Amino acid sequence: MTATSATVHIGFGKTASSSLQTALFRLKPELEKQGYLYDTADLPDKQHSHLAHRLRHGETAAYRHTMQLISDAFARKRSRHLVLSGENFSGLERDAVAALHGDLAAFGAPRAVLYVRNLYRFALSQIAETSKQGRGLAYPHTVLAATRRFSPTRVIGDWEAVFGADNVLVESLDDLSVGANIVDNFLTHIGFAADGPVADIRARRSVDPIASALLTHLAYEFGMSAKDFYAAYFRRMGTRRATPRVETRLVELAKPWVEKVDLSHPKLAKHAQALTSPPSAGPREAADELGKYLADLAGVLLDIAAQKKP
Repeated sequence: MTATSATVHIGFGKTASSSLQTALFRLKPELEKQGYLYDTADLPDKQHSHLAHRLRHGETAAYRHTMQLISDAFARKRSRHLVLSGENFSGLERDAVAALHGDLAAFGAPRAVLYVRNLYRFALSQIAETSKQGRGLAYPHTVLAATRRFSPTRVIGDWEAVFGADNVLVESLDDLSVGANIVDNFLTHIGFAADGPVADIRARRSVDPIASALLTHLAYEFGMSAKDFYAAYFRRMGTRRATPRVETRLVELAKPWVEKVDLSHPKLAKHAQALTSPPSAGPREAADELGKYLADLAGVLLDIAAQKKP
């Protein structure tokens, strides 16, 4: 690390970004002791993604105001390293990236860190997230069509054109060393040494795509709030559950989308196998898991029925 620096984590979404941001927020006191500033100033929900949104949509006055607040805090706390994190930064066009770079240069040498993950898992997470929002029926082909412009090669190229190739770091979550997570990896990149081990923080409760589709469709069909269905799911299934291998059909639907994603950039090519390998399971394993999974889901539905009895 140089004497002063500015590091921005730019995404992508659905690559444990929220877990990283939760960890950075919890580590703020330790970060500040070592000269790092992770400050969200006046941004809604304490999210730097709103800063990217303001920049992208030409909300210049609001963007400048936030950057000034961050600059004031940097000077007041005598910080040496600025840290920003927001998945929406990856959606900036090159001219907006250039504007951000100019502002970050005032804090120190700017660098960007981008995380990617297995494209099938990425696609399934997009489907599950859209379904979990409960705003409508998240048909897989509809969700994937909305992400058709996803191009990590273009994003990396735009950021390298502005920041320089050596200052844009690309990591695959699937290729991290055994036992490592996004938090450990990012803290290493910014040169921060925590006082103790940093837990793999799960910022949000996750629902596998099949359960998400089922619960949302049932809520939609019966005119009920999806929140009741998800609450019952979390009570019985827990806050995290590995996606069952009955996702085979969703993987088949995602395959044409995955095959169109441009991974030609050298920083992606070295992760090609991890990024494009479809999830798989043997017939016996899939059958056993399916039986347990359906039993658990049946329990969720019984719990909901019991709550709705007059």
